[in-house]
Amino acid sequence: VEVGGEKVTWVKAGSDGKETVLLMPKIAIIRLTIVISLVLLVIVGVLVWSGNVKVKDALAEMQLSNQEERLSQTLSLKEEKVSVLENLQSMLEEAGVNVTVTKSVDSILREAKQERLKAKVVYASQTLPEVDVVLVDKVPPRMKMKMINEFHIKAGFLLWAVSSEAAAHWKASGLFGKTSTDEMVDECEKIEEGWGDTYGSDMMVEWLKGNITMGRYPPPLTVMDGLANYVDDLADEEYAKMWRERKKSVVHSDTARKFIVVQNKVSSLVKEIESKGLHEHAAVDTDPVVQDVFTKVYVTLRKIDCSEWLFPRDDEDSEGKISKPFKPYANVVKDDDDDYDEDEDYDEDEDEDEDKDEDEHEDEHGDDVK
Repeated sequence: VEVGGEKVTWVKAGSDGKETVLLMPKIAIIRLTIVISLVLLVIVGVLVWSGNVKVKDALAEMQLSNQEERLSQTLSLKEEKVSVLENLQSMLEEAGVNVTVTKSVDSILREAKQERLKAKVVYASQTLPEVDVVLVDKVPPRMKMKMINEFHIKAGFLLWAVSSEAAAHWKASGLFGKTSTDEMVDECEKIEEGWGDTYGSDMMVEWLKGNITMGRYPPPLTVMDGLANYVDDLADEEYAKMWRERKKSVVHSDTARKFIVVQNKVSSLVKEIESKGLHEHAAVDTDPVVQDVFTKVYVTLRKIDCSEWLFPRDDEDSEGKISKPFKPYANVVKDDDDDYDEDEDYDEDEDEDEDKDEDEHEDEHGDDVK
C-alpha cells in the first residue's frame, strides 16, 4: 500500500505467524501524522464555529427580548402619562377651572400624545418575536369577519387621509391655519359621542372623508394616530391651527422612516383583504381565508400596538349598540387568557338582529352607507 508516495507493508510476526505488523518509512509516519492532525483541526474548528453561532444566536435573541421589553416599558410609561393628563383635563373641565389653566394642561397633553405616538411607532417598527395566536380561535368566524371589516374601514380611510391628496384639500381651504370655531368643536364632539352606538365606523369615515374633501377638517397626521385619536384631535380647537407645524415635525422627525414602515404594513393588509374580496363580504364565515387573513391582521395590530382598531370606537370596552357584540372578545385580542370569560360568549342571535338593523339602515340611506 502507498501512503503519501511511500510504500508501507503488512508483515507476519510472532513465533506462530498469527500477528501482523505494519512497516512504513519514517517519512510516511510523519506525513500520516500531519494529515490526521489537519483533519482533527478541521473537526475542532467546525465544532467551535458551530458553538459560536449558537452562542451568537442566543445572545441576539436575548438582546431582542431585552429591546422589546425596554421599548414596551417606554411605551407603557408614555401611555400612563397621557391617561393621567386626560383624567386631569376632565376634572378641570368639570370643576370649571380657569380657562388659562385648562389650556396649559391641554398643551401638555398634546405634547404627551406626540411623545406616545413616537414611542409607539418605534416599538411598532421593530422586528418583534412572534405573537401567540392560540386565543384567536376563541373568536367565532362571524366576529372575525366583522373585525376584519372594522380594520379595513379605518385603515383604508387613514391611508387615504395621510396622502398628499387629502393634505392638498386642507391647504387650499380658507380655514387652513386658523383656530377651529366653537361650533366646529361641538360638532366633532357630538359625532364622537354617537360613534359605536347610533352609527358605525363606516358612516363615521364617510363623514370625515367628506369634510376633509370639502376643506372643513384638517386630515390626520399619521396612520398610527388611529381613527379615535384623530376624532379626539378634531375636538381640540388648536389642532387645525397647529396642523401644518405638527405635520412638519412628523415628516422631519427622526422617526419619520419608522412611520413609513408601519404605514406599509397596514397598506399590505388592506390590499390583501381587497384582493380576496373580504371587504365586500364575498367570503363565507367558514372560509379558511377568513381565519388566515384575520390572523395576519391580528398579529400585525398586536405588533404595532393598535389592536383596538378591531373594535368600533377603537374601544374594546364600549357599551354602544354597535360596539356591544364585540366586547366579549376584548381580552382575547389582548392575549389575556386569564380574564377571558367563557360565559360572555358571542351571541349569534343578537348578531343576527344587529344585521337586520344594519340592512334597514342601509335601505334608508341608500349608497351613503357602504
